[in-house]
Amino acid sequence: MEEVLRIRVKHGAKAKGEPDAKKRKLDFRKVNLKDLLAPYGEVDQYKLNTPFSAFVKFVNPDSITKAKLGLNNKKFGDFMLQVDIRKKDTFLKKEKLDKFGPKNVNRGEGFEKIKGLVLVENFVDEKVEDSLIDYFKNSDSAWEKPQESTKENESEIPSQPTRRRVQHYGFKFDYITRRGDTDNPLDNWPPLIDSLRPRINSEVSKALGKGISWISDQGTVNEYVTGEGIAKHIDTHSAFEDGIASLSVGSDSVFRFAPGEDENDDRAIEVLIPRRSLFIMTGDSRYYFTHQMPQRKSDKIDSKIVYRGTRYSITLRQIKYTACNCNYKSLCE
Repeated sequence: MEEVLRIRVKHGAKAKGEPDAKKRKLDFRKVNLKDLLAPYGEVDQYKLNTPFSAFVKFVNPDSITKAKLGLNNKKFGDFMLQVDIRKKDTFLKKEKLDKFGPKNVNRGEGFEKIKGLVLVENFVDEKVEDSLIDYFKNSDSAWEKPQESTKENESEIPSQPTRRRVQHYGFKFDYITRRGDTDNPLDNWPPLIDSLRPRINSEVSKALGKGISWISDQGTVNEYVTGEGIAKHIDTHSAFEDGIASLSVGSDSVFRFAPGEDENDDRAIEVLIPRRSLFIMTGDSRYYFTHQMPQRKSDKIDSKIVYRGTRYSITLRQIKYTACNCNYKSLCE
């Protein structure tokens, strides 16, 4: 007999009445098991046991206890997960890790499939990266926690407001309205970040083309410790102009992009955002594709497992003062 992890949808966890079996089956099969389990260890085997439960065996037996502690009573959409440890004969179906574990991402690939997404590698050198990280580590007074949101389903809120430290420049980003607080401008751009703005503005203007002069006036720094991610979202159309730029330092990261109406991410594309690089979202990548950073402690890059470190993102936007006239009205607020 060997120990395996059993994951189930917890019955009676839906706030507004018990779901019928069909609904429960649909929701459980939407659980992204690879993202749920990646933080706890390498998976050896798994099996979908019923429409409502799955058995998992880890390579390292110690991972079972860690996964149970981390996942039991974890919220999943309208439901809660229930996790326990069972002893079973060897019956699990062998599956290749490539099919189950983190999807392999090759450097430089995937961007051509996402219209409007631009990557500028080595935008800053190691010396500038070190200076930025040093500033973030020693600017305790500038960090704050995002305010709590009143939205019912926090899994849809890109801020993950109870977890991350943030800094705001120019205008504070309001995590409830998802807009810049233009009533209270801030005159607080740190000199080092301010010195990078002209180059970033130039890169975004070039990406937009058509003689557009893009000028950033709102900045947000997010600190992502190992294992943290970004929930799937599209930045508010009417809040910011076309063109959003983000500079990553400290650690590589994998981002997932998917068409906005694709609820199950069946057509998702994952791309590698290397440290010290600048990525820019314009056009479709800005208005049509959702983006997220899967919540896990490692990624599979060039067929090798790479563990994440603390990552800082410096995101620059331009406040929009007119109504949105994009081509994706169904995704517009």
